[in-house]
Amino acid sequence: FALEMKGFEFDAVWAERRAGDRAEEIAPLIATHDLEALRYLGELGAESPAREDLRRHAYVWARAAGDRSMTLWLTPDAMHWYREALRLGDELDAPTAERAEVARALVRSSFGASREVAEYACRRAIELAQLAGDDLGAGWAHAWQMLALLGEGREADAPEHGERALALLEPLGETRELAEALRLIGQFQWRVGEGVEAEASSRRAAAIADRVGAADIQAAAVQDLAVELTQTGRTREA
Repeated sequence: FALEMKGFEFDAVWAERRAGDRAEEIAPLIATHDLEALRYLGELGAESPAREDLRRHAYVWARAAGDRSMTLWLTPDAMHWYREALRLGDELDAPTAERAEVARALVRSSFGASREVAEYACRRAIELAQLAGDDLGAGWAHAWQMLALLGEGREADAPEHGERALALLEPLGETRELAEALRLIGQFQWRVGEGVEAEASSRRAAAIADRVGAADIQAAAVQDLAVELTQTGRTREA
């Protein structure tokens, strides 16, 4: 057993050292070896002085694997790795702010891939941001939770999260997070038939995003606005 475990550890370390500065490119391979080693330890009920170090190594590389997968637009893979990283981070009691970042990454990777995971990720992102005293992160996560609940058919429960997002973010001034929250609120309002409100939210999101230099959010908000204007017959402006 000791030799088998040593083999797993050797494979991961060898791959990491072999890759050098490009190790992040094979992060999924390194993380897979670490997780397999941990799985064997769990199944056999074996304790090892190095088990905590192995878990910490797996946590680091699972997160790196998620980042690598997102870079390649492999969102289902990224979702898998961020879930593993968050689980390992909880087991390690990693810094709360650090786990909140992982939860935020899980939110982004899970939307469009799994409604169930997206709702879970939003809840964890809110919880961890609150524990870390991060109103910016909590407000951002509340806005995403609004859409996650809508996707699960829980429309009645969703608006309070949009309200909470603005309550947390607006006192902090114009930020990227506020622009994104307004853009998501606009999407929600449009989907539930609140066209006038949706247009106002999208316009405000685009304006704030422009002022804070968040070009990606501005583009998304302007695209949402174009759809909203088209549906109200204002095709020239759209």
